[in-house]
Amino acid sequence: MKKPVLFKTFSYAVVPAAEIMNNVPAENQPAGKPASLVNVDIDFEQENFRLEGDWQYMMASNRHAEQTWFACHQQRVSIEASIFPGITIDLADDNNDGLVFIIEGIIRDEDTADTCSGLLVLDKTASGHETPGKWDISFYLYDNAHDDCEIAFRFPVYGRGANDLLN
Repeated sequence: MKKPVLFKTFSYAVVPAAEIMNNVPAENQPAGKPASLVNVDIDFEQENFRLEGDWQYMMASNRHAEQTWFACHQQRVSIEASIFPGITIDLADDNNDGLVFIIEGIIRDEDTADTCSGLLVLDKTASGHETPGKWDISFYLYDNAHDDCEIAFRFPVYGRGANDLLN
């Protein structure tokens, strides 16, 4: 019997490259540590989804972004949302090759708060001996107040195998 690999939470940050920050004038750089471009925190058990980041970077990262979407928000945005249903996921379950969750929440910038909704998708990307435990987590969020402009990201998830050791 396989030992379960339980997936309860996921956190990911995209930080600016040093080369980019070196080209930003000193007066425009944030004080102290530079802000990350995107922070994602997902708690599947507690049904919580949180995304915070630079709007322009998020739109530039979406290869399907329409030009008008860049003007929907100017600075940083934060999204607090609920995931339905809330569950713990066993990444070692051979019968599990993917899941889809509904996301509903609020997108905020410094001036506005609007509703957003979308999907969170967990997909197994390899099987057999190629890369055991390799998954992708994707989400597609739509800002309902701005012509349904889309925030879309895909991040890798590596499940620890039953024989792996902790660092």
